[in-house]
Amino acid sequence: RLDSLAVRHWANAAGLPEETFAALLAPPGGFVWIASNNGLIRFDGRRSEVFRPSQHFPQELGRPCASNSFSNLSTSPVVGFWASTQSGCLLHIEPDRFGTYANFRFRAFEAAGLQPDAGAIIQLHSEGDQPLLVRRRGVSQWPRISSSPPESQRIETYQETISHAPPPGYSMGISTISQDGVHFAVMTNREVYRQEPGKDWQLLFRLNGAPRRLLVSREGKRLWASSTQGLFEWRAGKLHSLENNEVGALLEDQHGCLWIGGWQKIVRRCGDV
Repeated sequence: RLDSLAVRHWANAAGLPEETFAALLAPPGGFVWIASNNGLIRFDGRRSEVFRPSQHFPQELGRPCASNSFSNLSTSPVVGFWASTQSGCLLHIEPDRFGTYANFRFRAFEAAGLQPDAGAIIQLHSEGDQPLLVRRRGVSQWPRISSSPPESQRIETYQETISHAPPPGYSMGISTISQDGVHFAVMTNREVYRQEPGKDWQLLFRLNGAPRRLLVSREGKRLWASSTQGLFEWRAGKLHSLENNEVGALLEDQHGCLWIGGWQKIVRRCGDV
């Protein structure tokens, strides 16, 4: 029963710089990492410490990697984890030589020649030891990083190659990728598209309301899209409406059941009901 669970709340008294967060991540090591508009927060359940790139790159103010506004966090199956800023910087957070994050290291990456208005990283998708980045202009994969960080702390640049550009005249919104590499995306006009590897985008349906989440099932046969006006499922070429109210969170569990986080409620759906 949910009412038997112990619930604790933390706020500014625990050292949190604010109370609005974009992402949470708990990699091995005992810390919870929080992406906020005022830095990347490392929290141990009692106190927090805030990492602000602007303090490490004071001479680079105005560049994406001098921003303190974080937007996404993603695990890395090899080592460490990834964090991105709203201005388009990607940081790889690495454990220290003892395998902990007590004295973590980091590496900062920027795409060469990226215009500020096109640089925002909307989402991160883990794939192998490299993340896929979703920007308005499409999806790209960052180049493989060397096994050891540079001797001096600096911003590293790379040439970005777009692998999934949106249809002409469109901009990318939220997206998701199936296990067999099929890409699904909601464009900024709220149209939902599907793209198989090496093929053109295929329009599936238009989403009612502002997009919130997009999730494809593990077997790749169902696509769930949530918005401010409900939850919709695309299955066997047909669209089904599952919820009529705003849905902000989606999760598929190990049994293939869908967990839905809505306004003041959590719903679990299994099968086609």
